[in-house]
Amino acid sequence: MIEECKNAIKDFKEGLKRSRPNDYEKLASIKDEKAFEAAVDLAYGDAKRTMTGIGKHEKEKNAAITEIRDELRKYFFEEKAPEKEEDFDKKHSDLCAIWCRHFSGSDLGTYGKAQKIINMSFKYLLCCEDSSEYQDYFKYCHMPLDSFTLEWFKRNVPDGKKLIAGKKLVAGKMSTWSRMENHEDDEYTGKNGKKYYSYQFYVKNIRKYIKGHNSELSPLELEFIEWPKIQLALSAEGFLFGLKEKEELGQQEKNEIIGLSLDEKYRQIYEILKDRGYDIPR
Repeated sequence: MIEECKNAIKDFKEGLKRSRPNDYEKLASIKDEKAFEAAVDLAYGDAKRTMTGIGKHEKEKNAAITEIRDELRKYFFEEKAPEKEEDFDKKHSDLCAIWCRHFSGSDLGTYGKAQKIINMSFKYLLCCEDSSEYQDYFKYCHMPLDSFTLEWFKRNVPDGKKLIAGKKLVAGKMSTWSRMENHEDDEYTGKNGKKYYSYQFYVKNIRKYIKGHNSELSPLELEFIEWPKIQLALSAEGFLFGLKEKEELGQQEKNEIIGLSLDEKYRQIYEILKDRGYDIPR
């Protein structure tokens, strides 16, 4: 694992230690059943803000969470590590199907919500101190998709850059992560009759991006690095847009700001605040 990824995981764990100390303690070892309890509970917590009405389905939710925990334990201790991407993808699909099955026919049961729970469960388990002993089980893990990683995708992955430029790759469009569905093809038809890019579209293109950079990182490991970067970038951009609101920025001007490096965005913020009389330390 490259040093940048190690540092990113360390920073993530430090944040978790501050915000959820009890759960952090449970993530000491994958060999401990408490690790799976904490990982899935934390992952569900990350996804539940999109689950309006879930409180009326406590029985189904608890059943799904319990089954996911059990299947994750089996994956690490009763099954052979996946030998290729397709092997892991099959397991991933089976895990997501658990959540989808318990909420079949409901907007609560979309693949987008399921992937967030499954992918974030793997992310939290990777934070266990002994996760390196199970490296082969994490090797092909997916990048959790949410609003931040989808924005990163648009700005960095070749096919994503075409999307942000308004060039459609197929007839579809990007959906929100929580409403996303999974299909073998790049696109699917939503309930509204419109075509959207499928979950597999992102999995495939993120892997292609990593291979194109000759990186040994898994998509999950890359997420540890890129998620905080894009979060900071979006925050800086929002602040700059606010500072420049009197200039009535057009899309071209906004795109120019978006294209700046994070350091350049911070420099512009500093210069604007300095010009306005604020005493801002470097």
